[in-house]
Amino acid sequence: MRTDGAGLVLDPRSIAVIGASSNPEKRGFQAVRTLQASGYSGRIYPVNPRGGEILGLEVVERIADLPDGVDLALVALPRASVPEAIREAGEARVGAAVVLAVGFGESGPEGQSLEEELRRACRETGIRVVGPNTSGVLNAAVGLNLAGFPGKVGGPLALLTQSGNVALALQTEAGQIPGPGIGMYVGVGNQADLTFSDYLGAVAADSRAKVAVIYAEGFRDARRFLAEADRLREALPILVLKGGRSTSGQAAAASHTGALSTPDDLFRAGLRQAGAIQLDRADELLFVARALSSGLLPGPGQGVAILSDGGGQGTLACDWLEGEDVTMATLSEETRAELSTLLGPAAATANPIDLAGAADRAPEVFSDALAILLADASVGSVLIVGLFGGYGIRFSETLVDAEVRAAERMATAAIDAGKPVLVHTMYAAAPSRPLEVLGEAGIAITDSLEVACRGLEAIVRRAGFVRAGMWDPEKRSSSRELVRAEGPSTGPWTEWEARELLEQCGVQFPTGARCEDAEAAARATSAIGGPVAMKVLSRQILHKADAGGVLLGVEQPDQAREAFGELVSAGELYLQQKDPSGVVEGVSVTRMLQRPLAELLIGVRRDERLGPVLTVGAGGIDVEADLDVAHRLLPVSDAEIESAIASLGISSTLMGTRGREKADWSGLVRAVRGVVGALESSVSIVEVEVNPLFVYADGCFAADALVSSKAP
Repeated sequence: MRTDGAGLVLDPRSIAVIGASSNPEKRGFQAVRTLQASGYSGRIYPVNPRGGEILGLEVVERIADLPDGVDLALVALPRASVPEAIREAGEARVGAAVVLAVGFGESGPEGQSLEEELRRACRETGIRVVGPNTSGVLNAAVGLNLAGFPGKVGGPLALLTQSGNVALALQTEAGQIPGPGIGMYVGVGNQADLTFSDYLGAVAADSRAKVAVIYAEGFRDARRFLAEADRLREALPILVLKGGRSTSGQAAAASHTGALSTPDDLFRAGLRQAGAIQLDRADELLFVARALSSGLLPGPGQGVAILSDGGGQGTLACDWLEGEDVTMATLSEETRAELSTLLGPAAATANPIDLAGAADRAPEVFSDALAILLADASVGSVLIVGLFGGYGIRFSETLVDAEVRAAERMATAAIDAGKPVLVHTMYAAAPSRPLEVLGEAGIAITDSLEVACRGLEAIVRRAGFVRAGMWDPEKRSSSRELVRAEGPSTGPWTEWEARELLEQCGVQFPTGARCEDAEAAARATSAIGGPVAMKVLSRQILHKADAGGVLLGVEQPDQAREAFGELVSAGELYLQQKDPSGVVEGVSVTRMLQRPLAELLIGVRRDERLGPVLTVGAGGIDVEADLDVAHRLLPVSDAEIESAIASLGISSTLMGTRGREKADWSGLVRAVRGVVGALESSVSIVEVEVNPLFVYADGCFAADALVSSKAP
């Protein structure tokens, strides 16, 4: 695992403790003591100007006196001393440093200035830094414990968090319920230098790490993080709990598209595309991580089987999973017959399976029933529900040995079948040898039925993510080379300019014309030969209806002449009140469209942190009130476009349910591709929106469009 940067942090062959102390109450003493107690085999160099000896180690008086090329320094100094200490460590060719001090970017202008100075020191020296404001790092496999974790550490779980308390809570929980433990930890802190993205690669490079668990309040390089997660999707399951998800301070863009998304909406979409799993509750983290640590996944087309010793909880689990679109297994007749023979006529042998008290006197029935289920080709995973591990507690101690034998057989059956098995039991936190056997075998255990279901859902989702293949967010489209963007270099375009660009990209519009005077409007109305829609054209009027700049159902040339004057006057009056520098550039005249099957919004914009983003949703003037939208980060495949549209509430209309016509889905995809292509046609274009897109059974037509530019 040893590489530059984050890999060096987690696998150092030598450590300097800068700010070492002989006072047992100081972190500089505790760090040395913990390293020794953890069995760290590398060289430890306490550094303190007073010299002397600490815990049997000779103290180095100056950073400059360290041996050349120490791998890692723990900096246990006051914040004001940190940048200079980093410079000195860099001159001594120290590879990386862990900065414990607080009071940097998280504490106001003075701290932000100090953190920028720390970044400069990193750039000048090339030293890589964890933190500042970090609670330390841990790699139990090499005896590296600079986090002061109490109790037993070690296992396949790697924590990357911005909260020492979250890490401590998970470590405490891991000690209370049997199961895979925590072997790696990085308190990411302020990410002044090394970021979540750097640590992901280092964790994946260690074959002992099976799952990365992340608690984050912010990502300095969100797009890069998603690209790294996507690159590692097969090698490393990644769980993310995101703090700070409120939308306060989110500035709405000029179009509807910007107003319809929050940072969390977009990041959640990106995580899904990158194959990472986002959780919403802290109490789900440990169990879901343990559930994924086995590496066992269901196969295509396989469903979940629930094996319960009580009907009520099995039914609740089934309801929860089906509510999350997790497929339940349909058991074969052979499987049901075997279960009936084993359990007797009182047992329910459809899914969920109820043991009907058969295990109360013979707990090994659980393992026998599990083996039957795992042999069914339709079963991809099994959730055990009830009180397994507690029979010896609830009924009689004489049942403990039978439970242990059952647990051993259950663990073996899961591994032999290559199918994940999860356990919910009301006795999860009680001292229980049968549960210890399951935990030692890597089977996840919880006393929460909902958390157990979440773990099973995560396994199913991960299987889908792995099969889906890479998203590749760094991929670029070639469409930028096929069209020419001809509009202002900064600010909004007129609707007609937006239309001309989008038509080049394949978006269809109704027949129409741009008119600079009333006579041109009359001629266009006559040429189109039917009712037309007329709209004012101005770069400063984004939402034309608000300005009284739209007239519908104009049929005769004389009406068009009059309408032209009304629209120009309304536009000029609006600009006088809102933007006196604005200019009315004419009027558009387009064929009136028939009532569509549905109206959609398609928008793309460049997010400062996450890059280009696609939004699709129910369209029209009430789009912000309806909030029926889906987001995807670009690039997107055609299948992903269809998936986004299918997730909308309006999708039932598009599907042609209840005898209605089905929408032109291929035309929908082409329209989305066209909007995406318009954004990609120039780096100066920051936003493109079609709203509404009129959707029919035999085509899709844009009824309005917006493009906005910003100088790169």
